[in-house]
Amino acid sequence: MALAQVNLWRDGETWALSDGATMLPLELTETQLRCVLAHTAGADFMAFVLRDFEFGETRLLAVQNGSGSLNIVL
Repeated sequence: MALAQVNLWRDGETWALSDGATMLPLELTETQLRCVLAHTAGADFMAFVLRDFEFGETRLLAVQNGSGSLNIVL
């Protein structure tokens, strides 16, 4: 699914996507975290995620920054 105007937030020991009202916990590696921060510079972005409802996990697949650049972060 695609989530517009989100940003990364630290939620205890895990990372989450937030639109300012709700948070969606992510399964995110250190390498993926660095990639997202490098491509978005901490600004809002569009996230493309894969949600596994059976196990309750959300994986970040790609981000699109404000300039429209799509970056894969598998």
